[in-house]
Amino acid sequence: MKPFDPRRGACALVLLALAACGGSTTTEVEDPVPATLTLSVSTVEFGFLNASQRVSATVLDQFGDPMANAVTWSSQDQGVAEVTAAGVIRAEGNGTTIVDAVAGSLTESVTVTVQQVASFVTAASGNDQDGLAGTRLDEPLVAIVQDQGGAPVEGIEVTFTPGDNSGAVDPATGTSGADGTVSTTWTLDVMFGPQTVVAAIDVDDVEFGAFGGSETPTPDLLFSDPIRVVRSDPSSLDELTVFATLLNQGDAPAPAFRVELMVDGTEVAGVDVVGLGEGAEEEVSFDVGPLAAGTRSIEVVVDSEGTVLELNEVNNSDDRELIVVVQQVVTPGNTVPALSAAAGEQHLFLVDVGATPTNLTVQLAGGTGDVDLFVEGGERPRNRTDFDDCISDGPTMAEGCQLPEATGLYHISVFAPENPVGPSGFTNSSLTVTVGDPVEGFDLELIFVDNGTASQDQAFLDAAAIWNGVISGDIPDYDLDGTQIAANQCIDGQPALTGVIDDVVIYVAIRNIDGPSGVLARAGPCFIRNGSGLAFVGTMEFDDADLDLLELEGNMQSVVLHEMGHVLGVGTIWSYRGLLQAPSSDRSANPCTVNNPGADTHFTGALTRDAFDAAGGADYPTAKVPVANGEFGAGCGSADGHWRESVMDTELMTPFIDGGQLNPLSAITVQSLADLGYPVDLDLADPYMLPETDPPAVAPTMEVGPGTGIIDLSDDLRQGPITVMDPGGKVVRILR
Repeated sequence: MKPFDPRRGACALVLLALAACGGSTTTEVEDPVPATLTLSVSTVEFGFLNASQRVSATVLDQFGDPMANAVTWSSQDQGVAEVTAAGVIRAEGNGTTIVDAVAGSLTESVTVTVQQVASFVTAASGNDQDGLAGTRLDEPLVAIVQDQGGAPVEGIEVTFTPGDNSGAVDPATGTSGADGTVSTTWTLDVMFGPQTVVAAIDVDDVEFGAFGGSETPTPDLLFSDPIRVVRSDPSSLDELTVFATLLNQGDAPAPAFRVELMVDGTEVAGVDVVGLGEGAEEEVSFDVGPLAAGTRSIEVVVDSEGTVLELNEVNNSDDRELIVVVQQVVTPGNTVPALSAAAGEQHLFLVDVGATPTNLTVQLAGGTGDVDLFVEGGERPRNRTDFDDCISDGPTMAEGCQLPEATGLYHISVFAPENPVGPSGFTNSSLTVTVGDPVEGFDLELIFVDNGTASQDQAFLDAAAIWNGVISGDIPDYDLDGTQIAANQCIDGQPALTGVIDDVVIYVAIRNIDGPSGVLARAGPCFIRNGSGLAFVGTMEFDDADLDLLELEGNMQSVVLHEMGHVLGVGTIWSYRGLLQAPSSDRSANPCTVNNPGADTHFTGALTRDAFDAAGGADYPTAKVPVANGEFGAGCGSADGHWRESVMDTELMTPFIDGGQLNPLSAITVQSLADLGYPVDLDLADPYMLPETDPPAVAPTMEVGPGTGIIDLSDDLRQGPITVMDPGGKVVRILR
């Protein structure tokens, strides 16, 4: 409630007193009227039409209370500015006017000034004309000057300036009219090709273009596509080929001309073209390099000697930049000292071990920080992540790679990884390359958490010996660097694990799973190396209720070899490495489901495809190499993780073992390990050829179990999580 106001209440009290004495009364109330009027501004200036600004007005009555809706607004010249009932003033035209605010008997005013400021000049008409060289264009060039709001501005001087070899204009200057336009005529230069004129005001300009043509047929040489370099990321040791596709888009043949290749503005190669017909194309190429490290400018110039009269010579060159990285040659037996790099940087080297197979050893030693080593034979990969012949990426400065039976060229990357928890980069590392050193073998270590009989345990050790031979060389050790893999994390009974792992540890458990004739075994990796995906911890679990019969029938070795292959990565890290296409199952689902049975699931490793072709699969009608896709009703324990049974039959890594006979560990499986990054010895692969039958048109059926001679391994892929771990024990991701 408002406090009592004596100005309003005095009379009322007197009249009430009289009424109490019995007298007659009349009540009078004073109406509020505007007493003061105040505006938020007294002047407003606009630089462009349709600009607006709101002016607020405050009205108080005789009692000091604000009054709403008490102001009437008006403009004395609406051609300059208009005003709304809410006090919003809008610019309409150049000039000055008064806007009045009236409240009762009170009036306050705002002085409004509108003066357009030119902000833009654009091409209104006459742009992009075609004409004969040396003649005046049919249409004048018309420029329009506008303010910030896009309204035309009168009285602004515009200057027209022809470009080089672009003729003349008349007049060269003009003043914009009421519609903001100014025009000139343009006489083209006698030179053929594109010509330009720039129309400019103080704060902006616009370019007009035209093409000066010829009355007689004339050739026009240009590039139909941008120039190409056979390798866009060359090193300082690479020789390059530059390609250019030339086109004559004129209406007459071009006589003989020369094409030159320029590097950093200097001619390094040239090609003479005998001529190019109307509408014809011709590809030319140049061999160049090696180039100095750094940013290099590559330019190809057509008709570099100016022998062809063309319609347009502006389009006679094309260029691009190349960043050439440093790469050094290192010869076997030598050491490169004092290598240092910040995080994300690398040193590149090239070694030629010759045509005679020999063992190549690459070692990094000394210094401080963290360094990683990558080696790849043949062509240098375009990305460091594609160096996969050998990866040594532990958390220390001691890294090494050994490649048996090496021949030819090998590229070496010495890389400084990012370290999210400490200093990154390395200093003072030494690189040593040698050949002919003895090969350190692959080491697959078995740890039994539940033993079988002595002969059953020996079958596991014998299988490990076979794989230790097939994988022909060492892979980098894995140093957990103080991190501990918790007990029972991979399988019940597994002890805690820390320290250095060389190369793979497999925990073996022979125990009850589900009794006779159910799931015979399950196996796969539990921990894999980040990047390469190669396992360093895995598990093999066998049902003891099935082993006696398996051993009695002579099938123990084939089954154990098969399951050990899964731990090494066959069928278990194909997706992680991007080598499995058209999968038939969804392993991200819980539980996993075969959601696309019959898909054309296949493994894309190049070495594996070659081995498949050599085994009789060259004419296989669909995608190679065929992978189990849910045929025979098999579930996630089979699909996407084995070779396809209906195509490869007795091969070791199909989901069914043919009892009583050899199930070959073929070159197909051995080369799949090579595609994953293992060094392998193909001489230890068993002989194998695909069955001489076409793959079935529909999914076949199969009887398995006692008496059939077929051992069903179709649910043998370990279903637990696979942990991807960085050197040093950092978990990168978890695969399921």
